[in-house]
Amino acid sequence: MLHHFATLGSAIRTMGAFRGSIAYIERALALSTRRASITELRLRDDDLPIYVRLAKSDWYALTQVFFKDEYDPKSSSHDSAMNRLYTETLAKGKTPCIIDCGANIGMASVWYSRTYPKAKIISVEPEPENFSVLLKNAASRPQIHPINAAISDRSGFVELQNTQDNDAWAWETRESQSGGVKTVTICDLLASDESLVPFILKIDIEGFEVELFRSNTEWVEQTPLVVFESHDHGYSWRGTAHAILSVLTKDTRDYIQHGENTFAFSHALLKQL
Repeated sequence: MLHHFATLGSAIRTMGAFRGSIAYIERALALSTRRASITELRLRDDDLPIYVRLAKSDWYALTQVFFKDEYDPKSSSHDSAMNRLYTETLAKGKTPCIIDCGANIGMASVWYSRTYPKAKIISVEPEPENFSVLLKNAASRPQIHPINAAISDRSGFVELQNTQDNDAWAWETRESQSGGVKTVTICDLLASDESLVPFILKIDIEGFEVELFRSNTEWVEQTPLVVFESHDHGYSWRGTAHAILSVLTKDTRDYIQHGENTFAFSHALLKQL
């Protein structure tokens, strides 16, 4: 059942006035969690709706992306290089491609759709309930193309598990020989449309980074910006950051940390711009 909270929607629409009062808004939202499964909100300066489940971790995902701007590296030099490449790619008749690995309900995808409105955003999310909310967030944003699958370095299947109190953003994938959720590869996604040019790869896949960077990583040297969250803090001794960096550091990149995300900008693809 869909509920629209006019008061909470107004709070989000006037987000600037509430930047110093996030805790207050969170308490107000918490009072509503028993009354709504999915809530429609609107961001300031955006007429398109955003859908979240207040009883889940969705609100915290929204605050990370839109209150704390965790997908903005806060670097004017790097932003300028990305914007120039974005413009040049479109001028050549090509489509900048953003792949959101571990899209959850699509908050990062929505952020990228506002920042690069002519890019194609492929949002990959394996968990069915998260994916259903992602579909709602993508419905009014044609740039976002949801795929109900798990990202990997090879075609196959994974099973889902959640060991963190069933938080909606903490679903893990484990390889399975007996079926389950299908996997897709980055190379296959890029090959699905000949007009696509790699632009941004965002990775937040709860420890499965080890498998993603295990093989078939030729897409890395073609991708100007890789944005990733290291999960060494939550998945001890898997070596997730090592798996990522052992591939990324084969070429020179600038690394910028903002919030939970690390931004890796390719010198070869961006510095000359």
